[in-house]
Amino acid sequence: MASPNIYPNGIGGSTGATLATVSPLLQSGDTWYVHASSGSDAASPRGKERIRPLATLAQAYTNAAAGDIIVCLSGHTETLTASQTLGKAGLTVVGEGSGSSRPRFTRNADIVMFNITADGVTLNNLWFPVSGTTSTNARVKTASVNTKLIGCYFEHGTADDGPGFETVTGASQCLVKDTTFISTASSASDQPDSAIKVTNAITDLELDTVIFSGGSSGWANPYAFNGAGAITRLRALNVDLLLDSDVTLVTGTSGYWHTRNKTGSARVVWTA
Repeated sequence: MASPNIYPNGIGGSTGATLATVSPLLQSGDTWYVHASSGSDAASPRGKERIRPLATLAQAYTNAAAGDIIVCLSGHTETLTASQTLGKAGLTVVGEGSGSSRPRFTRNADIVMFNITADGVTLNNLWFPVSGTTSTNARVKTASVNTKLIGCYFEHGTADDGPGFETVTGASQCLVKDTTFISTASSASDQPDSAIKVTNAITDLELDTVIFSGGSSGWANPYAFNGAGAITRLRALNVDLLLDSDVTLVTGTSGYWHTRNKTGSARVVWTA
């Protein structure tokens, strides 16, 4: 068996996701660095050193193998015009930076931004600003087991006619943690769709410290959390339902839902 890669200083980040800042770090696979302004996809070999990053997530994904880590450096910005499939098991896409410096991925086409088709994929500390083009698709969609969405921030605007995160047939054991979904529309006639949508039945869905905020105009669905498919073993703890962010759970859903904070007329509709 091959020896692990040893990073005495960790990945090398000073702010952002825990994985980006801890040291030392032992890893069975490789780490790939991405930064739009200082990176290049033309030069090879490139991307394994933070001082010589790649320019795009697409190139990092092409280079990566299952179980690798892709690090989007602080200040990285990228606009996607084609769907990015994440189909390598155990892949982690992690962002450095905090607040407005965390990596930003904007959609400028009617696409699913990140289409997760492999088990054990994690997205950590990424920012999704409002879409530049109207789309009925999800920003992140999974049909796989053990998808994790941690420390991310989703802004939903007028052009976002699809959910921020969607689970479909094949998805199970998914986690959404320390993540915010906020509607930024300026009028009720331009409300975005739901924040999270469970389209098909799913087993084991966990929400831990998740914020849903309707902003000044709310959600079009009208549910921020649209549980259209039955959830077996839902575990929702420390969830904030702010500014009329409603929840719907269909017949067959089992588990529990804990609302930590609520404002406006936020409600949970659980069909018996």
